[in-house]
Amino acid sequence: YASDEYMTPGEKTKNIKIWIEYGLSYEEMVPLIPTPSSDVVNPEVVDMIVSSFAANYTDPCNSEFAPDSLDKACEAVKSNDLLETVESFKFTVTFCHSPNDEIVFYSNLPNVSAFENFNMIEDLPGVGGIVNPQGSHYESFPVCLMGFMFPFVAPPDEGIIRQITPIDEPCDTPVDGPDAPTVAPGGAPSESSNFPTSHMPTESSAFQSFGGLISFVTLFASIVGGIMW
Repeated sequence: YASDEYMTPGEKTKNIKIWIEYGLSYEEMVPLIPTPSSDVVNPEVVDMIVSSFAANYTDPCNSEFAPDSLDKACEAVKSNDLLETVESFKFTVTFCHSPNDEIVFYSNLPNVSAFENFNMIEDLPGVGGIVNPQGSHYESFPVCLMGFMFPFVAPPDEGIIRQITPIDEPCDTPVDGPDAPTVAPGGAPSESSNFPTSHMPTESSAFQSFGGLISFVTLFASIVGGIMW
């Protein structure tokens, strides 16, 4: 999904793969994003998304605007669909979603009424009537955030949270001495002052890269949301 410009070999400030491998956080990636931010994305992806939503298609990969060159990318997206995983959960799952969300459509929700352990946030005891998201994607975000915080601050007779139990035994690892965690030495300064120099691949590169991947997925979602706006 990345543009050729932002997969430039050896260019730390213009190579998304390096950002992920170095485990950059969302906040560290933001200064590296150009204006317009859509320059980071493959132009074919941008065209597919913009054209699909203009024609009221909610699934760009299954629209007439999806080029053959994006078949593998679309297949990867579909294979990482979490719907089946969510529907397998046995614990209570609460959803907060506005029916007027213009970026993540309401139809993407699982069938809440088909699962006893699924519910909408507006139906929670002590929350219904107070939290009821109805606005756009960004307008509903603070409403949902407040809704998920409400059970922790509501009086016991109104909320569903009765107690927050602390960890029984705090971590007793010494902060210094022979057993203290070691820090991998940093590498040479980056060729660009914009690239965070505190990140270099270490022995825990797999975990580090996973963190970078999560950060980029979050960033990519915000970029795509901006494209659709």
